[in-house]
Amino acid sequence: MLPFIRISGLGYAFPDGNTLFRNISINITAGKTGIVGANGCGKTTLLKLISGDRQPSEGSVLLNGSLAVLEQDHSHYSTRTVTEVLDVGRKLSALYAITSGTGTEADYTLLDEDWTIEERLLHILRMAGLETIPPGRLFADLSGGEATRLLLAKSLLQNADFILLDEPTNHLDGKNRELLYAVVRDHSKGLLVVSHDRQLLRLMDTIVELGPSAATTYGGNYDFYVQQKEVERSALEQRTLTAELQLIKGEKIAARTAASRKIMNVRAHKNSRNGGIPKILLNRRKGNGERTLARITAVHEKKLTRMRNRVDELKTHLQMQNGIKIDLSPNPEYKGKILVKADGVNFGYDGTLLWQQDIDFTLHAKERTSLTGDNGSGKTTFVNLLTGRIQPVCGNVARNNIRIGIIDQKYEQVDPDLTVLENIQRCAPRGVQEHDLRIRLGRFLFYKEDVFRRAGDLSGGEKCRLAMACLLAVSNEPDLIILDEPTNNQDLASIEQMQIALQQYSGALLVISHDRDFLESVGIKTVLDINKYRKY
Repeated sequence: MLPFIRISGLGYAFPDGNTLFRNISINITAGKTGIVGANGCGKTTLLKLISGDRQPSEGSVLLNGSLAVLEQDHSHYSTRTVTEVLDVGRKLSALYAITSGTGTEADYTLLDEDWTIEERLLHILRMAGLETIPPGRLFADLSGGEATRLLLAKSLLQNADFILLDEPTNHLDGKNRELLYAVVRDHSKGLLVVSHDRQLLRLMDTIVELGPSAATTYGGNYDFYVQQKEVERSALEQRTLTAELQLIKGEKIAARTAASRKIMNVRAHKNSRNGGIPKILLNRRKGNGERTLARITAVHEKKLTRMRNRVDELKTHLQMQNGIKIDLSPNPEYKGKILVKADGVNFGYDGTLLWQQDIDFTLHAKERTSLTGDNGSGKTTFVNLLTGRIQPVCGNVARNNIRIGIIDQKYEQVDPDLTVLENIQRCAPRGVQEHDLRIRLGRFLFYKEDVFRRAGDLSGGEKCRLAMACLLAVSNEPDLIILDEPTNNQDLASIEQMQIALQQYSGALLVISHDRDFLESVGIKTVLDINKYRKY
């Protein structure tokens, strides 16, 4: 029987009783499967339930085959060598003993007929770009990208039927991402990948969208998934329009019926009174007419309530799919103006410079530039020089009289102890009314009671939206926005919403990101590659 993972009626609840998701059913077979969904929907928890690290509240996971996991916690490897992390030393020793004719029964048991272990090891290390790393190097001395690729190699060496990967490209630079993509392309067995990396998701055979009460399977890669979601959205818009038209028609029918019944009651009462009917009987007939009208009105109102609830439900679903809306006007007098200029800058400590060459850089108004370089090349340091957070040890930075907005990976401009509304009030010019700020927050998808949520309780995507609202949804629009890895830890919907906002923003952008889709979407035209200046 072919390997499979069968998830049936799966649910998970936290110890406090709150349910994360329920009624999740998925059939996963060999191939590459990507799992997507909103931040906080339980994607990582689902992987832990599959691996057995957590137990479900309801339902079951049936695994037919073997499983390997790309580990997220690296701390226990810090004192181990590359060979020890890969855990192949004893197996290779057994192989060498057997092939030299000195093998024992224990060696055969340890090898477990894995006769290609040496060839697979060399192939996997080459494929992961690790073949030049000395076997005795400590794990703690590896770069972040090397560490991730080494643990991926460890997973591949297990030759498992399925490998679970949770956000494997987070914090990887462009070079390391390309190496990981190559490994994924070449892998012939099952992969189950949680990711927001659209390049990686394009390598998948199937996309599964996880929700609170269902999992929907799309039989194609990310681009196919996007097309199908657009079809679903169009259908939802049509259903919403149809429901609204039915509600309007129902309200008109109810109004006409009530008006007609009132006229009938008045006419019947008038005729009865002119016919000399006793007053007590007149009152009884009048009461009967009013009760009939009340019953008819109640029946119509019950129908209308159901119709209104249906419209509200459809509008809520449609609203959840809406993108950010902002109304920023261009600032034509800034065209061509130099915002920031760095002349021969460098940074370092105790006479040791970070870059081998000093950096010259000029950023004009409305210009959109990507700051690239390998992990550790000094991208964030260069941004801190441009913004004045740190001072260069040589050269100088000239900043025009401009407003700079920064959205970093930790969203430091958002005060976690304040509510959503209090955060934007803190950033807004004096005199802006609460009503206006709530309208602006709505454009960043914070509605009704959302504005009173504590910022520290928001997800990563929500914090990013709030940070952008604070920067963009007030009259003092920044002339320059600097984004440091803005798509890390964001779900796909949040990334799309950020792109929409930045497409409408008319100022300059300086972006540190390895997400090619994101860079293209926000209109990056020039690139500053820090690798050209660094020491090797």
